[in-house]
Amino acid sequence: MALISYTDAKSLTDELKPQYQRRHYQLSRLRLYWHGRYWDQVETQTQGIASLFRDVTSVKSDIGPDFKLVRNLAFDVCVKYQSFLSGLPMIRTFVDNPDSRNARAKADLKERALYGTWSQVNMNHQLNQIGWFGPLMGDSFLGIWPDFDNHTVKAFVRSPEHAYPVLNYDGTKLDALVFVWKTTASKAKRDFPLFSGEVSGNQKDIEVMEYSDDKQFVRWVAGEQVNGIEHDLGFNL
Repeated sequence: MALISYTDAKSLTDELKPQYQRRHYQLSRLRLYWHGRYWDQVETQTQGIASLFRDVTSVKSDIGPDFKLVRNLAFDVCVKYQSFLSGLPMIRTFVDNPDSRNARAKADLKERALYGTWSQVNMNHQLNQIGWFGPLMGDSFLGIWPDFDNHTVKAFVRSPEHAYPVLNYDGTKLDALVFVWKTTASKAKRDFPLFSGEVSGNQKDIEVMEYSDDKQFVRWVAGEQVNGIEHDLGFNL
């Protein structure tokens, strides 16, 4: 199976934009609200911040609670989630034959390898991010990539602000996932060394697009493919 082309991936996101554009806008406002920057532009908004929390008001005339106070409550909830998720897990490996010294040594080795992998990919930090994405935005994406050169894995968390999930026919399964975001050419060159750095005209912001399903992962920067791999792992990385 050939890797998906940029044209096909672009057509897919264009098809999904009407479905996700409003959600992305709301999530971007939630990020501003979380960082306390919403109030700087509240006068320019056509909709009040209550539109993001429609369930807290019973009628349109109800102004609801003070949202500066609500942010403090949301902050406490996120901190609780972060504390719960980012703790070091207790790993215990099963010993086939408890009377065998060799079996116990193998189980201990597996346990140390799992703890080492957890530390290597800095899972505490990744789950710490999920701890505020989940309560605040209701969603996040955790990716685990195999690093064959270093014989380990790499983990990363992505925000739903730039995600285009491709669901199956009844919406119960994720068939594919596309991420699209903007960055500067200089930052893209630092983040993606295989990017040539060539952009048209005086273009400042360029597009980064990633497509993944259970058979492939492909990344484009300014329409230029910089990464692509087919795999038979059987799951979306």
